[in-house]
Amino acid sequence: MPRKSVSLLISLALAALLPAVSGALSTTNSDNADLILADMALSRGDCRGGTERYLKAALGTSDAKISERANKVAADCEQVNASAKAARRWQKLEPERAEAAAAVALAAVRLYQPEEASAAILRTHALGGDDALIKLIEGLSDAGGTAITLKTLRPMLEAPDVNDKLLIAGVDLALENFDFATAHKLADRVLANEPASGDARAQLARVLTAEGDTVAAIAVSQEAAALDPESQRFAYADTLLRLDRLDEARQELESLRADAAAREEADLRLGKLAYQMGDLTEAGRRFGSLISSPRQAGEAFFYLSSIAEREGRTDLALEGYTKLAEAGGGLLVRGRAARILMQKDDREGAFRMLDEFAAKERDRALDVEFAKAALLQDAGKDTEAIALLQLALERYPDHPGVRYQIALLQDKAGHEREAVRSFESLLKVRPEDASLLNALGYSLADRNQKLPRAEQLIRKALDASPDNPAFLDSLGWVRFRRGDIPGALPHLERAYRIFPDPEIASHWGELLWMSGKQAEARALWARSLARSPDSKPLRATIERLTGTKMEAPKSASPDEPKPAEKSPDDLAPAPSATGS
Repeated sequence: MPRKSVSLLISLALAALLPAVSGALSTTNSDNADLILADMALSRGDCRGGTERYLKAALGTSDAKISERANKVAADCEQVNASAKAARRWQKLEPERAEAAAAVALAAVRLYQPEEASAAILRTHALGGDDALIKLIEGLSDAGGTAITLKTLRPMLEAPDVNDKLLIAGVDLALENFDFATAHKLADRVLANEPASGDARAQLARVLTAEGDTVAAIAVSQEAAALDPESQRFAYADTLLRLDRLDEARQELESLRADAAAREEADLRLGKLAYQMGDLTEAGRRFGSLISSPRQAGEAFFYLSSIAEREGRTDLALEGYTKLAEAGGGLLVRGRAARILMQKDDREGAFRMLDEFAAKERDRALDVEFAKAALLQDAGKDTEAIALLQLALERYPDHPGVRYQIALLQDKAGHEREAVRSFESLLKVRPEDASLLNALGYSLADRNQKLPRAEQLIRKALDASPDNPAFLDSLGWVRFRRGDIPGALPHLERAYRIFPDPEIASHWGELLWMSGKQAEARALWARSLARSPDSKPLRATIERLTGTKMEAPKSASPDEPKPAEKSPDDLAPAPSATGS
């Protein structure tokens, strides 16, 4: 797209963006000295100090509202231990409040205390009914508690008199936990209760797609679109996209463009499809046509900036991301801008871009620290990245997420002993945490160490999340390390079918190559490279096995959620976090 048109495009796109609304952490009016000091601390950005003052006030009074507020402040500030203490105090003062029980459940999940979390989940339902439980499920999923929640609710979901709304929430929960058998069972019951529902069929189609049942998924999604042409008009196209039948998906989306009411959404999806497959010219044309759309302009402009970045026009991309950030764009937009600034050796500018977001959205401040560490790691500054998170641990004491990220960085940096020690230390207090089990198992397998134990750890992770593609990839990799290529291949192929991640593609392709199926391996790698041209693991595998020196990509491709964090119904493939 010509550079001279960027100002016009920015103006049109920004008109369609809604600025992010940041709620103040502190709204308390009180003569209590601790509360006044807490508010003062929060107003100057001292989240930990404000949290400690609020907790002190909560523990020293029988006013439940102060405990409720202390819990909210602590949760927003990622002070997980303080959040748990405030939630328990709140529940003690108001034992019949469903919201208090839900707060205890969320805090217990963040601290990985399954027994307390389960009791609080059931207590929330007993006090608030299905609606309160469904709202809590959403929060627990965001907090990484899908396995605990599904295990707790399984008897309730399997009961004959369960509410349909709760069944539907259970399907989504099972999908997020990569437990497709449970999701299928629940989706069948929803459809049996609502046989004429297009929504129920669309949900079942998602499950069938995740299971790899192509014929049934296509048939059910077509039924969904026919039964409910308004809300499910894209059900068939989405199913084709998830099944990687991209030519058919393109044809279906083109046909949907004939309906004026669906044209803009179809163009957006066609643009994403072209972008996903590396056809940046076609993607730019599609997104450019949406730049004046009130509904689609913001997302279209974001992708136009991403195209400029991928093509190496980093100044233009930076200009676009910066304008989007000024209009209220979130951490993803600022992270893209910060990445380009780091590439330009402007570390101060990159961190300032992120810190501005943390100042506005204090409940995302820890995510900003993780983003900074990722930037340093990508720049080859592993020691600095680890040191940054170790400093963050002082502001977020005993935060399991920070400790986990430190362990991952140690592992990626090749600090083998430190990483294993960190994983082992975390496992002592979180012995059933599937992500930790998999991370340690993959780390051992990748280094050809303690392979029987590595496989045991990975299989235990799969018990909790049986269709998780990252875990399946790890299992395939450890079987390969143990000399069982025939036994490894099905796990890697299934992992890739569920989630076409470039690192999974590198593993599967390597085993195909070593099995004498070089043509299949090359085809797989070519397809994955089109989606993720900057994937270091994929490029390294291709160079090592083929002897072909690959040109460095012009720019990094977009960041997306990691496999273990991503629902199987998401459309776009993402850079890898295999083994983490």
